[in-house]
Amino acid sequence: MGRHHCGSDHGRISPFVWANGAILTETMAAMLFMLYVYLQLRVFEKETAQSALLAGGVLGLLVLTRPEFLILILPAYAFYWLWRKRSAHVVKLAAISCLGIVIALSPWIVRNMVTMHQFVIASTQVNPFAAGTYPNKDYADKMVETKGKTQMEVAKERLKVGFTEHTWTFVKWYTIGKVRYIYGRMFFGAGHAPLYPVIPLGTLYHRMILLGGFISTITMLRRWRQPAVLLVVLVVAISITRLAFVPEFRYNFTAMPLFIILTSLLATTFLDYLLGRRSNKAQLPVGEEL
Repeated sequence: MGRHHCGSDHGRISPFVWANGAILTETMAAMLFMLYVYLQLRVFEKETAQSALLAGGVLGLLVLTRPEFLILILPAYAFYWLWRKRSAHVVKLAAISCLGIVIALSPWIVRNMVTMHQFVIASTQVNPFAAGTYPNKDYADKMVETKGKTQMEVAKERLKVGFTEHTWTFVKWYTIGKVRYIYGRMFFGAGHAPLYPVIPLGTLYHRMILLGGFISTITMLRRWRQPAVLLVVLVVAISITRLAFVPEFRYNFTAMPLFIILTSLLATTFLDYLLGRRSNKAQLPVGEEL
């Protein structure tokens, strides 16, 4: 992806391998997410119905794995429209991608209509949303009465009371607080403890990748009409979506490959700059022949 869409040198960075030590959806989601990003970039390049349908189909498979990724179809094509300013063409490609999503989700939707007699597009859980309404994961704060109420009723009441009576606490929790929980530590796996340090100074290494990705984002926004900015758009979109739910540091697993690519872009750009300056200094002026 880096070599094809972000310049030839970027594809030569040694790959980062992220492994999951437990049976969780994050491993498959990370693979499908990266595949979707690659195919969506191909849509921007090829601008064909086939590429849009394939990208939508893979996004549908990703939604079957982790439903929160369904929202990505909107920011992806919103960015494409702002970039190209061809409304009819963008709407056409977006509609074809949506068709791909529907095709991928159709077995799941039909199954729910037959067995549950309900039209369910994606699997949802109330518990992560409700648990996300407890600042700093203090599940014993007794902010509202929970007896005789469903989880969703409790969650809605907590949001109403929290943002009206504890405004700063809830604003901080739903912004900086959850971001810190999600991206603060590297995810090594779940359900086990490594017998030895997998990566020395792993937390520092993880945060340096995040810092590099952030700096790369700032530099790219100066010239945002380029395919690589899609990575930034998708990272921001999925990060904002996850602010609605309980924060877990394993949620950064699917976003880290994009941060790695962004950091690699920054590193190779910096090296190209240094090598370019060194090359220019090494060239001797050629005098006129007498």
